[in-house]
Amino acid sequence: MTYLLLRSIPAVGLIIATIATSGCQRPNRLRLDQPFAPRAQRQMTLTSDWGWAGSAESGGAAVLLQFPLPGAVNGFRAFHVYLATPDALGEFELGRRQAGGFFVQEVGDLKGKVVFESGSIRVRRPWLRPSRRRVDLDLTAASGFRLSGSVTVRQDDGEIRRFARDFAGDMAALRVAAAASQPSESLASEETSPRTRAAATESETDD
Repeated sequence: MTYLLLRSIPAVGLIIATIATSGCQRPNRLRLDQPFAPRAQRQMTLTSDWGWAGSAESGGAAVLLQFPLPGAVNGFRAFHVYLATPDALGEFELGRRQAGGFFVQEVGDLKGKVVFESGSIRVRRPWLRPSRRRVDLDLTAASGFRLSGSVTVRQDDGEIRRFARDFAGDMAALRVAAAASQPSESLASEETSPRTRAAATESETDD
């Protein structure tokens, strides 16, 4: 009886490993907080299976997350999150020139770009999934903007390259900001962005 039990342990381990590496995973979810936004958009959960890691064109590593409209499973990719980090596992702080990134919303009154100003990005390798990366992020910008959560992404340099081509201007601005000697306050959201104007209006109302 004991002999049969011991012989079954490798088989159980094989089943667990197969399940863990099988591609079945929960969708990625991030929480978006925007206290300056209209009430329905102040707290949103972004959900999708679109998440990739790869090599950044300027060196280092990149993480790309894309999301449809809240409540949708797929469709138009309305939200984009691009992160640049060293090509290594570990935790990286924004504001110390260790990491950077931006958030883009392509639809609605708040469409525009926000450049992350502070926060942290932690990159790990999931157990039994060497081709994936687990990314924990908690990132903030002006006027109370905050993006937080944990996601699992798969390696795909092609998706990173396509995004870099489609958003070439934003990528160039990120490279310039990373190379600049100014402190992180210079990485503010674009002044022309509708979400920046909404935040300014909210601040004036509070005053």
